[in-house]
Amino acid sequence: MTHPSGTVVDLTMPISHHMPAYPGEPTAVFETFSRVETDDVAMTTVHLFSQLGTHIDAPAHFTAGTRTVDRLDLARCIGPAHLVRLGTLAPGAVIDTDTLRRHADVLAVADRVVFSTGWSRRAGGPGYFRDWPVFTEDAAAYLASHAPLFVGLDTPSPGDDRTNPAIHRRLFADETALVECLVSVDDLPDTFEIICLPLPLVGLDGAPVRAVARI
Repeated sequence: MTHPSGTVVDLTMPISHHMPAYPGEPTAVFETFSRVETDDVAMTTVHLFSQLGTHIDAPAHFTAGTRTVDRLDLARCIGPAHLVRLGTLAPGAVIDTDTLRRHADVLAVADRVVFSTGWSRRAGGPGYFRDWPVFTEDAAAYLASHAPLFVGLDTPSPGDDRTNPAIHRRLFADETALVECLVSVDDLPDTFEIICLPLPLVGLDGAPVRAVARI
């Protein structure tokens, strides 16, 4: 889509009734409340999981008593961003510190970074929520040492079931805004403006977002 000040690229998974979700987690459910044909107005009840589709994690996702999604600093989610191109990574790939050091020049200057691994091409398919590329804990610490305001991923999570708590907590220690399950990032230019705003779900651990890039 075009905008007077540039082209807008949608980076958001569409949310649909019974869309694919991480195994064991609930999907979206749309229930008709009223119809134009019978009630003169169409309205729908939406059952939505906080971590479904393209979403942002709040620190409360992994640490009780910390910042919830309605209290996030939205300024972190809007502004100039850099794309870190890691290539098309295979299932089970590991993103280690050496991998990130090859992009040290970008990480040193970027307030907001989006990682491109090629994984979003699998979105909606049976393999998307299995064996996605993951950061090592050391790589996450290296990334966090640059204190980014915003980190965007085209994968379901930065780590796996074993490492996810530690990786999330390391990033959240600096209040980094962490967005997962971005799509259509592979063809973005090296720099762009990111706009990624969550629903203000009071007291919750995360929320779906509408994420776009303006180029």
